Amino acid sequence: MPELATHPTSEDFTRVPHSALSLTTPASESVFFFSIFVYILRREIDISCSQIPTMLRSAAICVVLVGACLGQSPTPQPTIGPLSGVTIQGSVACGVNVTGNTTGSSATGLVPQAGSPSPEDFWTLNVPSTQLYTIDTCGSSYDTHLHIFVLTGTTAAGAPILGEQVSTCDDCGPCGVRTVLQAIRLVPGNYVVVVDGFGGSSGAYQMGVTCTATLPPTQPPTTPEITIPNEALELFQLSCGSNVTGNTTGGLELVNTSSFSSAPEHFYQLLVTTTGYYTFDTCGSLFDTWLHVYRVASVTPTGGFVLGEQVDSCDDCGACGTRTVFDDMLLSANIYVVVVDGYASSSGVYTLGVTCGTSPPTDTPAPTTPPTDAGSIPASMVQGDLNCTSSVSGNTTGAPHLIDTSPFSSSSAPEHFYTLTVTTPAYYTFDTCGSLFDTWLHLYNATLVGSSWQLSTQFNSCDDCGGCGTRTVFEDVPLATGAYLIVVDGYSSNSGVYMLNVSCAATTPPTTSSPTTPPTPSAPPTAPPSTVGSLPASVINGSITCGQRVNGSTVGGPHLIDTSSFSSSSAPENFYTFTSTGGAWTFDSCGSL
Repeated sequence: MPELATHPTSEDFTRVPHSALSLTTPASESVFFFSIFVYILRREIDISCSQIPTMLRSAAICVVLVGACLGQSPTPQPTIGPLSGVTIQGSVACGVNVTGNTTGSSATGLVPQAGSPSPEDFWTLNVPSTQLYTIDTCGSSYDTHLHIFVLTGTTAAGAPILGEQVSTCDDCGPCGVRTVLQAIRLVPGNYVVVVDGFGGSSGAYQMGVTCTATLPPTQPPTTPEITIPNEALELFQLSCGSNVTGNTTGGLELVNTSSFSSAPEHFYQLLVTTTGYYTFDTCGSLFDTWLHVYRVASVTPTGGFVLGEQVDSCDDCGACGTRTVFDDMLLSANIYVVVVDGYASSSGVYTLGVTCGTSPPTDTPAPTTPPTDAGSIPASMVQGDLNCTSSVSGNTTGAPHLIDTSPFSSSSAPEHFYTLTVTTPAYYTFDTCGSLFDTWLHLYNATLVGSSWQLSTQFNSCDDCGGCGTRTVFEDVPLATGAYLIVVDGYSSNSGVYMLNVSCAATTPPTTSSPTTPPTPSAPPTAPPSTVGSLPASVINGSITCGQRVNGSTVGGPHLIDTSSFSSSSAPENFYTFTSTGGAWTFDSCGSL
């Protein structure tokens, strides 16, 4: 994370590739304005920081975490708070099926999600005992999105107060875009189920609720027996595509399988319903992580887990150095506990990402002879135009499958398409490093003819190229002036959330030789940034201090900041003041929705 030696400008914020900002402030009593720009959350956020389904959301509820001056950050706890004027549709329980229609609902965009705000309906759910709940909207007429929140109470006017988010997903389960939340473990308490829509969708829905007792033990417990009490389990439950963040400092130490480890741990439930290959990575973490995966042997009467077979345990595995990665672990149907641990006594802020697939990974070479005359792509299917500094994200799941040019692929993966117009010859790099699936990139010469892009020469095509494992990178591709089409594809049938970053350099071939002398770091600027305007004191949301966490919502806020040439932003903002007395500060919005 870059450190800024003087007052941060909007340019400094937009350059940071994560949604956590580290900066060093001068020892002064000056007061600075600090704004988390929504376009950072939407365009620049890195997957190591927040859940990808929420990463792609537009103007949203914002959680700003101001870490301690030595870089420690408290664990973000996503909450919504009171929902004024919301009508509860009714209550649901095991075995109950309900119907409704969100079109015209008075509640719209109260629970932020991907795309445009959608109307929502709210249902209460009382859980008398710990069980696995499945909530499905299979018979609905539109693209549904489901959320489950803890119900922490009601206001004097009867409005529900939503606490921590237990689960959220769009298009999960076997019913396509009609979301199914499968086997969500809920402990006794009151919850709110939110029937939402993707990208402004609404309409008639059907929702069914079923529940079963937790899975029976499949093997004996560990020796000596390890029990994870219910209160030690993280409330958010892992699934394919999850990205969570937390802080193990001050946590319990329950798993101690190595004489080297005395570090505190965090514990997550993962329910696997179909055998598949799972990858767990902690690449964005701030300490030396150690991961363990256990099968669950049995469930205690109070909802805790007795651990069974240890499926795997590793420190420093994978491509992220001391930030452990489990690659393509074969897991059969069962309940598992994933343990985020630290080497020796290491602890701190971590990120944990989960991806999965049904096929074993295979490194597939790119075709040796580029095919020609590859066909055409309707212009209506192009996601957008790229340039030398583009960073875009999307989700190929459910998109059409039009490209199958490689004799090695036998691919049925859906694709997204982008155009690129090169006006000056340069070396281009395209990377999908932040993506959540095994990506494959193709690059074509293209010509717009009528309403279609005609593809001619396939300039490049590769799976697993570059330094990001199965997240493909094209490095330093020499492109002449002309029009091109870049295709974000997946290996085999892989699809999901991706990030595509573009950069370019002058027409000088890249050199791999190291300089004979180390570069001299540039001195920090001595002059403060130029004035970007003034803010009325009435728009300030509050003052923050070292170690403080604040919550807020930018929805409906003013739009006053637009100083970046890259933003073209019309997003609303929140503003906070803080006073620096010197030291290194970390600001992160990891738990934002």
